[in-house]
Parts: sequence; structure tokens; C-alpha cells
Amino acid sequence: MSGRAGLSREALAERAAVDPGVVDRLVALGILTPGEGAEPYLPGDVHRVRLVVACEEAGMGAEAVGRALAEGRFSLSFLDLPHYRWAARTDTTYAELAQDLGLPVDLVLDVRAALGSPRRSPRDRIREDDRAIFELIRMAAAILDRDALLRTTRVYAEAVRRIVEAEAALFDRY
Repeated sequence: MSGRAGLSREALAERAAVDPGVVDRLVALGILTPGEGAEPYLPGDVHRVRLVVACEEAGMGAEAVGRALAEGRFSLSFLDLPHYRWAARTDTTYAELAQDLGLPVDLVLDVRAALGSPRRSPRDRIREDDRAIFELIRMAAAILDRDALLRTTRVYAEAVRRIVEAEAALFDRY
């Protein structure tokens, strides 16, 4: 494993917040290529699984990703680079977070959706950065009504999306 910490199938599934069967399916599709031994997966595989699952949630099937990889039209190797790291899932659920912060669980789920994520369930596990985000939401909820809070959250999320688009266009042009 070239000196890097490996992950078992179960540990990869746990860190990617998926069922181990998803890992098996992505291996069968050629999206994941396990190494040898009891811990054949690398930390970048967590991000590969999460990216492909997000693609599926957005309507792009894992089969299409697997075909593009097999045909050499696409690569996920960039996910092994150190600057491609996203927040991992924790053991805390959205319901537990809402209770801890004294917020209605439906508000927590609506804010998460307003930030651009797929709709979550109260039983889904939160990301490492969710607690900090919802600490701020709790403060805003103390002075804003629900509609204003959700509208403002959507505006911020849209502004970030537009900034990303502008920076990508700038990068492409220069």
C-alpha cells in the first residue's frame, strides 16, 4: 500500500456512509480497484464512492461512470490528491444534531436541502462540518423566521454556486 493507511471493505463503506454492497458494485463496475490484503482500499476511494453516489443522486448512473473510466474518457485519480478532501460522515444523525441544538429536525433538514444537498432523512449521519454550520443556523434562527432563514440560506448557496461558475470560467479563459 506504499506506506499509506489502507481500509477494509467495511471501513470504506462506513466512511463513505454507504452499504458494503455499494462498494462491491463499484468494484464490479471498475470504479474501485482494490489492492491486496485485508485493507485493500485507499483514503481516496472514500471520495470516489461519495462522488459516484452523488452522481447517481443527480441522475448519472454509476454504469456510465464505469464505462467512461474503462474507455479512458474520464479519471477519478484526482481524488487521491491532498486538496480533494471533503468532510466525512460522523456517528451523529440529523435528528440528534437537531435535538442537541434545540432546533426542529424539519428545519435542519430544510436548511441542509437549501444549501444544495439532496434531501436527507433524520436518521442520516451528519458531515463533520455540519455541527459548525448549524451552530450558526441556530443563532440566525433566534432572530429570523423560518421563511427568511431558508430564503437567505438559498441566496447564500446560489451566490457560492455563481462564484464557482465565474472562477471556473476565469480558469478556462486564462
